[in-house]
Amino acid sequence: MKQPSDTMNLAMAIHLTFCQRTLNIRHADLRKLTDFYPDLSQLMKLDQDAIIQLLTGDKDSQADAFSDDTWRIKARAESFHQILHDQVRQREAIVLARQSAHLAITPVLSGDPCFPTALHDLNTCPALLYVRGSRLPQMLQTDPWVTVIGTRRPTVYGQKVTRKIVSDLCQGGAVIVSGLARGIDTLAHQTALKNQGLTVGVIASGHDFDYPPENADMIAEMACHGVIISEHPPGVPPVRQNFPARNRLLSGLSKAVAVMEAAQKSGTLITTTYAADQNRDVFAVPGSILDQASAGCHQLIRDGAHVLESAEDILLMCGLERQITWLTPAQQPGSAPLTRDLALILQVARIHDLTMDEIIAEIPAPAQETIARVALLELQGYLTQNRGRFALTELGDSSI
Repeated sequence: MKQPSDTMNLAMAIHLTFCQRTLNIRHADLRKLTDFYPDLSQLMKLDQDAIIQLLTGDKDSQADAFSDDTWRIKARAESFHQILHDQVRQREAIVLARQSAHLAITPVLSGDPCFPTALHDLNTCPALLYVRGSRLPQMLQTDPWVTVIGTRRPTVYGQKVTRKIVSDLCQGGAVIVSGLARGIDTLAHQTALKNQGLTVGVIASGHDFDYPPENADMIAEMACHGVIISEHPPGVPPVRQNFPARNRLLSGLSKAVAVMEAAQKSGTLITTTYAADQNRDVFAVPGSILDQASAGCHQLIRDGAHVLESAEDILLMCGLERQITWLTPAQQPGSAPLTRDLALILQVARIHDLTMDEIIAEIPAPAQETIARVALLELQGYLTQNRGRFALTELGDSSI
C-alpha cells in the first residue's frame, strides 16, 4: 500500500487536532483511537461503527463523556465521523501543511513507539505530538530526562549554576528538557548544545512561530541537533493560556525537575506543582538568603524539594550510581594565564554583577588601574557589561 507523503501525513494530523478542538474532545477520549491506530492514514478511514466501538472500550469511568449512555455515544461518534471526513476542513489542513513543509514536522500519535512513554502517566496526556528534529528515537533510549527551569531574568549566580549543573548532567548522559523561554530555559539549551548533549524543547505554540523571536537561531540549531515538541499544530500562536498546559508536559517528560533560580511568585512554580502531582522528583538550587531571586527555590526546599548542589544529586536519585567523571573546563586556545590582579577582579564578580564603583571598592588598588584592568578583561571576553553592570562571561567563569 502506498504510504502518504510527509506533507499529507502532517495534514492529516492537523485535521485530527482541529476535529478534536472543534468538538472539545478530551485527550483521554481521543487516545482511545490514537492508541489503537498510531497510523494516521488508517485512523482517517475508520467508519462510524468502528469509532463507536473504540470510544466505548473503556467503561471504568462513569464520568466518561463517551460512556454516559448509548445515544450520546452514537451522537458524539457521528459528529466526529462527519467532521473527520469534512472535505473543506481537510483541504484547509492540506494548505497549512504545505505552508509548513519546510519545517519538517513529524506527527507522532500516542500509540507510536516514538511517543514518549513517560507522558502516558498523565491523565491529560496528548493523543498527538508535533515533533521537529530526528533524534527523538535516540533520546527515548537515553536515561534520565531532566527538566531544567527557572526565572526569565537570572542573576549571575543563576547563570553560573545553570551552566555548571547542565554541563555536568550532559557529561552524566542526561537528556536536558526545557521550555525555550528567555533566561534559564535558553541557557540550559545553549549549554547542552555546546556540550554536544541531548536536549528537548517543549513549546506552547505551533512550530511556525519562533518564540521568543531572539531565539530563532537557537531554535533552528535545535531542529538540527536536538528535538522540539509541541502539542499544537502549525498556525497556533504562543498565547498566554497555552503556557500552563505546556508546563505539564515539561514536568511529565522527565524523571526529575531541577529549578536553578526562582523568585517567590515565579511562573516556574506552576511546573513544580505539576511535577508534584505527577510524582516527579523536584530539585531546587539554594541561593543567598539576602537575594529574593532565590526565594522561590527556598520555598520549594521547605516544601520538600531536594537540595540541588551538583548534577550528581540528580543522577544518584535517578539510580545512576556509577562513578562520574566531571568535565574540566578547557583553557581557551591561545589564552595566557591571568595575572593575580586580573584574577582578583574575576573573583569579586563571581557571584553577582557589579557596577564599576562596586568593583573599585572591593579591589585594593588605585581606581584608574582597576578601571583599566576591567576594560582589559572585557576586551578579552572575560567580562561583559550590561546597563552599567559587569558580569562574568562563560570564559570568565571557567577561568576562576
